[in-house]
Amino acid sequence: MDEEELKILVAVPAVDIRAVAQALTEAGFRYSLHTANTAEAASDGLGQIGFDFAILGETLPDDGGEALLPHIIGHGIEVPVIFIFDGDMDLSRATNVVRLGVADCFHQSELSSERLERAALTALRFYRAQSKAIRAQKQLTMRALFDPLTDLPNRGLFFARVNRALALSEKDNREVAILAIDLNRFRDVNNVLSHAAGDELLRLVTTRLNNVVRTTDTLARLGADEFAILMPKNASIPAAESMARRVHDAMLPPYAIERQNLGVGSSIGIAVSPHHGSDSSALLRHADLARLAAKRGKQAFVVFAGDDTNLTLHSMSLASDLRNAVPEKQLVLYYQPKISTEDGTVCGVEALTRWNHPEHGMVPPDTFIPLAEQTGLIEPLTQWLLEEAAAQHRSWKRT
Repeated sequence: MDEEELKILVAVPAVDIRAVAQALTEAGFRYSLHTANTAEAASDGLGQIGFDFAILGETLPDDGGEALLPHIIGHGIEVPVIFIFDGDMDLSRATNVVRLGVADCFHQSELSSERLERAALTALRFYRAQSKAIRAQKQLTMRALFDPLTDLPNRGLFFARVNRALALSEKDNREVAILAIDLNRFRDVNNVLSHAAGDELLRLVTTRLNNVVRTTDTLARLGADEFAILMPKNASIPAAESMARRVHDAMLPPYAIERQNLGVGSSIGIAVSPHHGSDSSALLRHADLARLAAKRGKQAFVVFAGDDTNLTLHSMSLASDLRNAVPEKQLVLYYQPKISTEDGTVCGVEALTRWNHPEHGMVPPDTFIPLAEQTGLIEPLTQWLLEEAAAQHRSWKRT
């Protein structure tokens, strides 16, 4: 037999416990036997202690073991059960307990080392197959609801928790806050060092943020360098601002990555229901708008203000349109000559980028360059500028 010591719960009439123990010994099992004299004690023991399997009798002082089965199986108690009848046993009753989820069953009159060994091996195989299925299900759940890099809740789970918090807040008449957070120099780390360095930075940021949030809060990674905190309780605007200060302070010390100390700040936007929205989409959208305002104004955090919405929405719309500016040839270069002060001749040119937006006309660089920096579009924009200027230089040389 397997040399591993098995932990077994036995809940059968007292006279039968000795027979069960003897059969287990004769079958060659190494075991630690825990007895329960009542159905209630058996239920409590199975819920608290990790047993390899349980042996339940049909007759117990306070309730029949058969009545205990629905409570054990299907209620999160992952222990295979061997059921022993001591009354009439027919095909219908045996089929019923199997349908309830027992691994094996037999009549007390069949109790022997051979029969119990066969039942125990069946129970162990049942448990291992069940455990494998449970682990697989948990892995699928983790993939569906949690970010694989940081193990934080993902966007889907975050929205579900926000919706639940908002539903409860309506009953309790309390405020719910969302903090939208992103890193200010994350793309620099990815581009200058490596994506592995960027991943390490995200893990370190997660550790710091986990040390800041309260046990009632939810910290989530929504994507790339975007994080969010849900404060479902005690979430007034001053409380959310206090949380934002703690987050900002936690993010300030440099991160040691690839033998370098990297200073990476954060931009934080705050939205609190019901003041800034009563549904999850509006609340997160307004927190994002406030975050963009914080980034634009180089502030640690900003609380959503309705007066700024149109301006920020315009910036978000421009940032979205900017992604199409290069492939749709909306960017143009103007060349400003540089004149030598010595002899008055042209000694070079300065290339000036302008964006000819199809709806808004010429957009000045002091508007779209900051947007390009904030959205990570500055790299392809710079690449286009260099290629265009080089092509123009070659054309001038040919003429």
